[in-house]
Amino acid sequence: MTSQYGPLVEPGRLMINIPVPMRDGVDLSADIWLPASSQGDGPWPVLLLRTIYDNQEPRYIGWTRKFTERGYAVVMQDCRGRGDSGGEWEPYVCELNDGYDTHEWVGRQSWCDGNIGTFGLSYPGFTQTLPASLRSKYLKAVAPIASQQDNYGHHRINGVIHHSVSLTFLNMLGRSMQSESLKHYDQQEFFKRLPIDTAMEVITPTHPYYRGVIEHEQYDEWWDSYSLRDKYSEMAVPSLFITGWFDSLSHENFKLFNGWTKQARTEEARTKTKLIVGPWSHQVAPWGREPLGGNGEYQDRTFGKQALWDIIEMHTRWYDQRLKGIDTGIDDEPPIKLFVMGQNAWRYENEWPLERTEWTKYYLHSTGDAASAGGWLSTDIAASDESADTFTYDPADPVPSWGAQYQSLDLCGPRDRTEIEQRADVLTFTTAVLSEAV
Repeated sequence: MTSQYGPLVEPGRLMINIPVPMRDGVDLSADIWLPASSQGDGPWPVLLLRTIYDNQEPRYIGWTRKFTERGYAVVMQDCRGRGDSGGEWEPYVCELNDGYDTHEWVGRQSWCDGNIGTFGLSYPGFTQTLPASLRSKYLKAVAPIASQQDNYGHHRINGVIHHSVSLTFLNMLGRSMQSESLKHYDQQEFFKRLPIDTAMEVITPTHPYYRGVIEHEQYDEWWDSYSLRDKYSEMAVPSLFITGWFDSLSHENFKLFNGWTKQARTEEARTKTKLIVGPWSHQVAPWGREPLGGNGEYQDRTFGKQALWDIIEMHTRWYDQRLKGIDTGIDDEPPIKLFVMGQNAWRYENEWPLERTEWTKYYLHSTGDAASAGGWLSTDIAASDESADTFTYDPADPVPSWGAQYQSLDLCGPRDRTEIEQRADVLTFTTAVLSEAV
């Protein structure tokens, strides 16, 4: 019997809705996939996904089949209060202990050879890194995609609330929330309320996590309780970080990489951690080849066939080295692999920021017409008599988001923003054509 993902596993090789006990008595549901009997009776190394979304999501089912074909058992678990798992879900609160308890349970099963690796995108990336700080003896490596150091950097960019993140997250969960807090949430009504801070009244009753995002403008103990900032020194296993230049969390992945490689508890974790940055958004990276055209087309740019890659093969290469002890050559490569847009080529680096960077100051200049895309940037300091630029903000006609690092898959990426830059409420400053590569 086959499906769109290839041959179905043999009867008895898939265990559905298996209860995994937590320390407080709550059971979390897990689906367990084992390799075909042609690969023996095990035990096998295990790849674990802990998700708040849907562990039957087609892409994850596709990944699972490919992982089992490569000799890995796969556990896909619903986080607390999500899917078939018990308990009440509150974002991030229980992921530390629930993750560790799951590592310990999986590691003791007869089909596990004592080696666990993890995988997953976004929130399921955070469910990997946070419990790694508790150092289960079974956890040997992690591989978070498009994840974050902490939620302050996720929801607030330089302190300014990033509504494309918060509302996308809230709206998505509102469709399947296993509580009453989002049942009456209406996104269109939310956006009609001004000022935006009063829009929380639309959510009845208010959701405590999102209320906290709005109320805690500065990084404080509330944010710190869900942060890795003070936990890097507890990390003992290496990590493979994957992000994209158009990922709304790309900045967080550089923080993760630097924290891990500079502060981790063990030499292995510090020296064998990797970072891959491609020409992708928050959603494109995990899909590998599929969202990009045959020549690497993405939105308004073409990056070439070299931008295409196979994420399953990357994970297999990583975990064959980490869990099976197979020399895949990955440890011999520099720690950072970047896709250089414009050159449309991959390049290895040893650190970030690059030591050879020559920082150059650019100054804003205008004759008072920056609101019509007439401003410019140069290395010359602006004269004191240059005209000032002003604009009028109309909350009834906000500037639309278009391109760059945006949470929405349809709106992010390399986009032509000429039309937006010509709005009267947008100030635009542009350099002359550069004479040499940056």
